[in-house]
Order: sequence, then structure tokens, then C-alpha cells
Amino acid sequence: METKVPAICQIPRVLAAIVLVWTVFAGPAWTQDEAAPAAEPTVQETLAEQRNRTTQELFQAGQVEAAKVAAEDAARANEAALGPAHPHTTLALLNLAVVHQYGGDYDAAEPIYRQVIAVQEDLLGPDHLDLADTLLGLGQMERNRGRYDAAEVALTRAHDIRVGQLGETDVLVAESHNELARVMRVQDRFAEAEEHQLATLTILQSAYGPSHPVVADSLNELALIHHNARAYDKATPYYMRALLIREEFYGPEHMQVARSYANLAILHHNMKKYEQAETYYQRTLEVKQAALGPEHPDVAVTLRDLGLMKHEQGLNAEAEALLRESVDMFETALGPDAPAVAGTLGRLAELYLAEERFDEAEPLLLRTIATWETALGNDHPALARALSSLAMLHVRRKNFADAAPLQERATGILEVALGEDHADVATALSNLALIHDGNGDPDAAAQLYERVLGLREAAFGPDHALVAVTLDAYAETARHQGRDDHAAALEARAAAIRAAQGE
Repeated sequence: METKVPAICQIPRVLAAIVLVWTVFAGPAWTQDEAAPAAEPTVQETLAEQRNRTTQELFQAGQVEAAKVAAEDAARANEAALGPAHPHTTLALLNLAVVHQYGGDYDAAEPIYRQVIAVQEDLLGPDHLDLADTLLGLGQMERNRGRYDAAEVALTRAHDIRVGQLGETDVLVAESHNELARVMRVQDRFAEAEEHQLATLTILQSAYGPSHPVVADSLNELALIHHNARAYDKATPYYMRALLIREEFYGPEHMQVARSYANLAILHHNMKKYEQAETYYQRTLEVKQAALGPEHPDVAVTLRDLGLMKHEQGLNAEAEALLRESVDMFETALGPDAPAVAGTLGRLAELYLAEERFDEAEPLLLRTIATWETALGNDHPALARALSSLAMLHVRRKNFADAAPLQERATGILEVALGEDHADVATALSNLALIHDGNGDPDAAAQLYERVLGLREAAFGPDHALVAVTLDAYAETARHQGRDDHAAALEARAAAIRAAQGE
């Protein structure tokens, strides 16, 4: 969903939305004392600086593979000429980490980040602002790869360094508040996320005024927190204020305006206000097509999201056409193995599952799983979703033996990545309970349903629709256990919840 990848505040030295450390391209990672006269660079330092500048220019020109080669060459040459601890060497290494990160090769980027961190700690000490910048880049990368605990550790340390060096009101402190808010939001830690994002907003409004685009970015993040928490009424005014600021600042045909429309479209989609959602989706398409052209991957994102809404409405022929068009555009623009292709194929497979087109769904899911494993590793939540979908395909075929290990793997990934109390973990456990029941083990299923019920009551309250769904599923399992009285009590409670909601 487009709401999951918002544009982050473009404040000084901030990382870009795709987690590119623009500051590492700007110059050495640390400088001499401004009070001391600057020494003339040596010939080797001048050459090293030129090598790093070449990486920057190639990257900014979109020549990512060439930038990777240039960064590798710069890292080797700068280390040979100046040593492993020289600022131009660490800068070359950071450039290389960023290029790996952009290409999704997180396993290659991580040790480079940690190498630079070790050098900075040794030369600059544990509380230097340049170290905080590097920690922030590492934390963003860890968040993007689904390693939220590691992300929080790096981001918290970066934030503490900045607060200690700059005080509570500096815009760089706002940036680290923002990053902590984002990593907490994706873990459904909404109260903590809101606290950090409100701090971000306060600092940015004080620094730039209430109508600056960085303020709109923070408002958008606040909206996302409430959106993901399903507090839709709270999300709406933040989204609307962000839209108004962006339209005033950028004009009506800018991509930032398109992103605001897209978020409003998804919000109304989630609220099942389909007519209003479609209006926002169409406006998003108009702006994106005008700004980027009709075949751009960002256009494909909106076509995909509109297709998902059509599927939810039961308009599966329209949904399939939109999802296929989205896949074709992603493949043309990004290549057949791009994560965006895999994600959309997974959603198309879910449509086929709903229509019992299992033979068409299965190869799409297998391709999606293979892409996620290559691009994101074996422990990312996106992989868990695809594994769970494949497990449900086997359930629909009554092939519970093959479904169980897939769903167990998916559940394990989510428990580690998101925490054992996350709403997505509850869904995974519910699927696993269904599999155990179908496989003739209702006692194991009942234990899982008890856990799911507790998680959903804690997350949504005792009278939520998902609690009623869980009660009904648990009741069926209870009957398989021979506990008819317990099943009847569960069904009665589910019926009372639905009656109270007017269903």
C-alpha cells in the first residue's frame, strides 16, 4: 500500500524516502576544527575526493550499476592511498553501502555500515554527530529489511547522540524522532509512534512555520499512524491538512500532491467508502500521469491499489485487468525480478484463490516467494504473507499436511519481525489453527484460537468484528472437540457483537 512508503521530511541532511544517505555524498564524514586553518589537500586526497564525487554523479544520474563499480573502486583506491581510517575512505565505504542498499542487497550493505561505525567510534568517540548520521542510515536500512529491533537500537542511539549534542529542538532531532516514529508504527506501537511524531511536528513548525512542506510530511506521518491504527476519523484531518499545504507549495500537479491523494484514496478504501475512494484514486492517476508519464512505476502502484479495491468490491474482472496492467508496467520498468512485481503477483494470486483458480495462483505465489527470498532474505514480513497465501491455497485443496509447514514458517517470521502481540501474528495464528483443525488436531487448534482471541481483544477491544470472526472459528473447533456447550457460548457472544454493530 502506498501509505506504507511515505515521503519522509526533507529537512537538512535527512535521508531520502528510498533510504539514500545523501549526506554521505556531500563531503567527508567529518571535518577539521573550523578554528584551525584548513590544510591544503594532498594529491592523493584530491584524487580520493574526485573518486567519491564520481560515485555521487553517477548515482544522481540514475546509473546505479556504474555508481556501484565506482564506489567499489573508490573504496579500494582510497584505502590503499590514505588508509582505512581516512575520511575519504570511510566516505567511499558509505557510498558503497548506500548503493548496495538501493539495490536491495542489505547483506552487503550491513557490514560496510558497521565497519564505518567502528572507525567513527574509534576516531571521533561515541557521541559524534557524524556517527549519529551513519547509525541513522543503518537503522533505516534495518527497518526496510524488516529487522525492527535492530533498527530501533541504531535509531535510538542516533537520536540520543543528537539530543545530547544539539538539544531537544534541533531539526536533526526532529529527523530522528521521525525515524523512530516510523519504526514503531510498522510494529503497531501506535502510542509511542504518535509521541515521537508529535515531537517532530512541534520542532518543524517552530523551525519552518505551519505551512512548510516538511510540516506536511510530518502531518502525513501522523495520519499514517492513526490510519494504521484504524482510527480513520483521526487520520483524515491530518491527511487533508498535508494535502492543502502541498497543493499550495508545489501546485496541483506535483508528485507530493499525488501521494496525498493516494493516501486519502486508501483511507476511504479502508473505510469502505468506495465511491469517494475511486474519486481520489482517479485524481492520483491524473496527477501521476501528468507528472511522470503513463508508464511510470508510480502509476502502476495506483493501478494496483485500485485493482485491490475492485477485488474487495467483488468486481473481479476489473480487478484482474488492473492488476495485470500493473504487473506489466512494473516488469517493463523494473525487470521481472523486482520486488514490486512480486508484491503485485502475490495480490493477483490472492484474487485467483478467491475464485478457486488454484492452478493459476500457485505458480504466481511460488515466483513471489522466490523473489522475496532473494530480495529481502528469509525473515521479512512480505515473505511471510506469500508463504501464508500458499498455505491457504493448500488448505483450499484440503492438503493440510503441505499447508502446515508453510504457515508455521510464516508465523515464525512474523513473531520475530513484528513481535508476538502484533495483529498480523494473530491472523497467522488463526490460519495455523484452521490448518490444525483440518488436519484432525482440534485441541492444538483450540489453544491457538484462545491466543488469537486474547490478541484481538487486547488490540481492538472485546466487541470488534474480528473478535466475532475469531469466536465463530473457535466455536467450530470446539464442536470438533465435542465441547458443544462451549461452542454455543462462543457463537452467542459472536452473535451479540454483530447485533450490537447492526449486522
